[in-house]
Amino acid sequence: MYRRHFIAPNPYIFVMTLAILFITFFALYYMQGIALSKVTGYNIEQNIFFGADHLEPFWGWVRHHKGDHPLLLLMEVPLTNLLATVFPRRLYCTLMVNAFWGSLGILLSFFFFRQLTQHHASSVLLTVLFGLSASQLLFSSLPESYSFSALAIIITYFLFLFTLQRGRIYPGLWVAAGVLTLGVVVTDFAQTLICFAIALFAVERERRKIYVLLQYIGAVFLVVLALNMLQKFLLGGQSMIDLRVYLYETTYLKPLVFSHPVLVAKEIFSNFFLLNIVFAFLHICRIFVNSPEPSFHNIG
Repeated sequence: MYRRHFIAPNPYIFVMTLAILFITFFALYYMQGIALSKVTGYNIEQNIFFGADHLEPFWGWVRHHKGDHPLLLLMEVPLTNLLATVFPRRLYCTLMVNAFWGSLGILLSFFFFRQLTQHHASSVLLTVLFGLSASQLLFSSLPESYSFSALAIIITYFLFLFTLQRGRIYPGLWVAAGVLTLGVVVTDFAQTLICFAIALFAVERERRKIYVLLQYIGAVFLVVLALNMLQKFLLGGQSMIDLRVYLYETTYLKPLVFSHPVLVAKEIFSNFFLLNIVFAFLHICRIFVNSPEPSFHNIG
């Protein structure tokens, strides 16, 4: 009933809204990225950015690429190299690419909110709130895999909503969404898989849902593996099937989730509202180091 009263905005207003959102947030993320580089320097090996892997892009995506980011080089390096033909400093190119993915995520979040609320003004306000959230504001300015990861997950959520509203599974689109999430961070695929499973059981009437689910997982992994092998041949980096990658990542696992589940739940809850929605109180001191600016000759 509510959707019947939805009045589509004037096409000119719609296009202008998209352009303003993209340009505004791109400029914001890019300028803040430059400001952060001047305050701290991105070549400092200290945990000052909430555990971000910000040193990887500034030391060279290829040389420090990890297999748990299976397709990150294909997503980042060609665009960075293209910008480097115009802009002399790789620092600015890297910041531009990161800000681009972050602001593109803003545009897609607008479409998601519009599909959800069916109201133009509410969609704009929710999009601005998301763009100014602490996680989006920081990690779309600080080069890391987050900006593309957020973009891929937004695509998943939009497709999930679209599937439930239309009552139809779109296998090709779901495989593409799975390739994006798995391609950025292996563990991100869990969100796409959960959304696909819920949509599948909600929409499809056939009994072979488990078989379809296994087919979906296999298709996504085969596509990502093929692209990962192509990426390794063209750009280098680590293979996603190298077991040493995952053995190294297990060093970050903590058994507290089993021994102190309440403490872990409290920490997750606090971090969700503190670091994702509102910034912690930061005290930034300017520091001067003699270490040179990081070299970018290994990027690409």
